[in-house]
Amino acid sequence: MAVAGISNRVEALPIQAIHTLNWSPRDEARYLLCIAVQEPHKNLVRLVEAWSRADTQDFMLVICGRPGEETKSLLDAVSSSMKADSIKVTSGLSDDEYLDLLNGCWGYIQPSLYEGLCIPALDVAAAGVPSAVSTSGNLGNIYLNTPKHQVFDALSVPEMACSIESLLHDADFRRQASQWNLTNVKVTDWREVASVALAGMQ
Repeated sequence: MAVAGISNRVEALPIQAIHTLNWSPRDEARYLLCIAVQEPHKNLVRLVEAWSRADTQDFMLVICGRPGEETKSLLDAVSSSMKADSIKVTSGLSDDEYLDLLNGCWGYIQPSLYEGLCIPALDVAAAGVPSAVSTSGNLGNIYLNTPKHQVFDALSVPEMACSIESLLHDADFRRQASQWNLTNVKVTDWREVASVALAGMQ
């Protein structure tokens, strides 16, 4: 590329959250949220296994995303779980319903084996929602030096279950995770993105 006059320098574009949320968790119907298309790399079957293992009390797990290759395995895992009644799989929401789902969650979890940008996780983080993510992909790079249990090994159901319990019940963890998210994840400044992109083409 250098011979052709094109820079071979690699720099990640500073893209983080895209949507501005007004987070207000619902005390009357508390749920942990995961936004993920139902594909194998989203690791949703392990999420259901971790939910089944964790102390979840009266909380719900809501998994929202369009059907895909993993749909049958996911639904089978839910139906075989002793906590099937506390797991909701949904899709096809309107824009308003989707934003309402994000704004009302008690916490957010992203268990993916690999990811691209994972905008939903960044959207809720920028709003201060307590969250836990796997160490894989883009999110694993962003969530360095976070409080214990805010990141977990995507292949470890026990680790994921510990993160779930922290998100649901540990007030200190929730406060620390919320503050870390507010401090470190911002709504994207598209002028900054353009500036970095243009600099990379010079």
